[in-house]
Amino acid sequence: MLHRELLLRDPCAIGLGKITVKCTCDMIWIKLWLDRQHAVNCSYNQITCETHESFVNAALISKSDLCEDQNIEQSFMSYILLGVTIISVATGTFLCSQFKYEILLLLRKLRPKRRMDISFYYRSGNNELIEMDDKTISYDAYLSFDDNNETIRKWVVEDLIKNLESKGYKLCLPCRDFNVGMIREEEIRGVISKCKSFIVLLSDEYLKDHFANLEWKLIWNNYKHDRSKRIAIINYDIMESGYVKQRNMKAFLRLGYVMDFSNTDHQLMQEIIHKLGQPVDLQKY
Repeated sequence: MLHRELLLRDPCAIGLGKITVKCTCDMIWIKLWLDRQHAVNCSYNQITCETHESFVNAALISKSDLCEDQNIEQSFMSYILLGVTIISVATGTFLCSQFKYEILLLLRKLRPKRRMDISFYYRSGNNELIEMDDKTISYDAYLSFDDNNETIRKWVVEDLIKNLESKGYKLCLPCRDFNVGMIREEEIRGVISKCKSFIVLLSDEYLKDHFANLEWKLIWNNYKHDRSKRIAIINYDIMESGYVKQRNMKAFLRLGYVMDFSNTDHQLMQEIIHKLGQPVDLQKY
């Protein structure tokens, strides 16, 4: 075993020749001492270090050659950091994938509203791609519901529409306002893009109906791309998120962004009006 005091001696005054020593983690000083010998051109010593793995020329030794425990600890920490990073990225990716609609709705609520000037397109009956002017507004709100449900239709016509239209809202009720003989899918696409807001009555059969399902897809796309547009969802059958397959609709339920039809404080109409905002002066369009 070489003593550290050699580091303090004149390297040219000591000649050890060729020797092999067992080197430990605190003996990196040997390399420094040999470097001093070479620096003054008086290299009389060739020392070989016996490490935990092999024999290494002491002049070429490094701390990693000598410190086995430190290498293991560094490798262990590196693996831990790598593992944590991979898990974090995987978890973040999974959460963003599973809750992307919830994240979108939360960000939309947190950010100030601004209108995005985007042109919307739809395909007509002859498959022609038609551009709709995003700034064209024909209705304050579009009513989307299962019109095969007589109870819902009766409430919409006799209560909801009368109440809102008496307050100045111009509403689009498909069964009343669509032209007879026109292709319904085409009319739905065209009218929805011209509505400022949307009122959706969520019921058990709503998203199973072909036209209602089409309406919801178009409503969501318009709402997603234009931050000035609003959605008022009324949970008519008090459905829970677990019973809804459509993930974007499920997000509204999970976040509580819906109104229960059986509103215990009898404020449903006021809540709907609050969701819609003030009616637009459609005469200027």
